Amino acid sequence: MTKIWVIAADSWRARLFSADSPAGKITEVRTLVNPEARLREGELITDTGGGGQALGGASRHIFNQPSEKEHQENLFARQVAEEIEQLRREGKLDRVYVVAEPRFLGRLRENYSRELQKRVGVEVPRHVTAQSPARIRELLPFRI
Repeated sequence: MTKIWVIAADSWRARLFSADSPAGKITEVRTLVNPEARLREGELITDTGGGGQALGGASRHIFNQPSEKEHQENLFARQVAEEIEQLRREGKLDRVYVVAEPRFLGRLRENYSRELQKRVGVEVPRHVTAQSPARIRELLPFRI
């Protein structure tokens, strides 16, 4: 059994592929989706119960807080990284190649465990989740 995986991801969808052989085609095994990524910021925000006011009525300003959309994207990146990590823990992954939208690729990297970092091969910063498996495979080295 080949233990080579390819991940094509963005903030909305992550497609997991297995490789038949180091020089062969890739086959889609699973897709994860994050429907919140398609919503606008205002659609993600719920009633906060007046959390924007501090005691005494003075405004409370919170700087460097991610928006709700960014928060949802970070949660999805964590979910995708955990999915890959689970494959590693189960002994089903020797090497993983990642093709991801550049900003999302950074978020994925933040969630790699030390052990998973050692198994990451080439990372390609491209938005390709809507592409065919053959097109995604073309972006990777001949032998993966």
